[in-house]
Amino acid sequence: MNNTILFAISNFGSKIISLIIQPYLSYALASPDVMGVTSLMQSVANLLIPVVSLGVSFAVIRFGLDRKVDKSSVFMNGFATILLGFALMAVCWPLVRLIPNAADYLVLIYACVLMSCTQFIRSRMLNRLVAVDGVLTSATLLGFYYLFLDVLDLGANGYLLAMACSDALSAIFVFIAGHCHQYFSFKKFNKALWKDM
Repeated sequence: MNNTILFAISNFGSKIISLIIQPYLSYALASPDVMGVTSLMQSVANLLIPVVSLGVSFAVIRFGLDRKVDKSSVFMNGFATILLGFALMAVCWPLVRLIPNAADYLVLIYACVLMSCTQFIRSRMLNRLVAVDGVLTSATLLGFYYLFLDVLDLGANGYLLAMACSDALSAIFVFIAGHCHQYFSFKKFNKALWKDM
């Protein structure tokens, strides 16, 4: 019951912040061209995230919930997969540049993709941390939108930079608050488990 209430509060808080964000973006990204580019770039980033992670985010949750499986191995295998996927995406740089309008924003798109990986805490059932992170991520996103779009007037670059910075803060917060450093050990990489994942 506590988890349901916790997620309801988190979801409600995030939705309220989203209600503030959408009208603000319409104001800050006044040009229809910029709005179209930012929408396309967000779609490209959302498309690349599962490609880069090779679908391992679901496996991290599934194997992380299994009490028989070493959590450090799950964490390190997920980390290794993200790095491998990102390396493959870096090799595919010339192909990704062919996506319309992507060439000008490619570095920021890659940053957005790399920073959006926080599934390990879900597998450890740290529901309060997940809920708090959801609200904080939405709040920092709003703050970064204001900084990069209103104060610095960076347009589409600012939009993507705000997403990357918000996700980066989320990843750092989750890593520290979730004590993920305890699971970080290169020795714990498990090749057999990696194949299963």
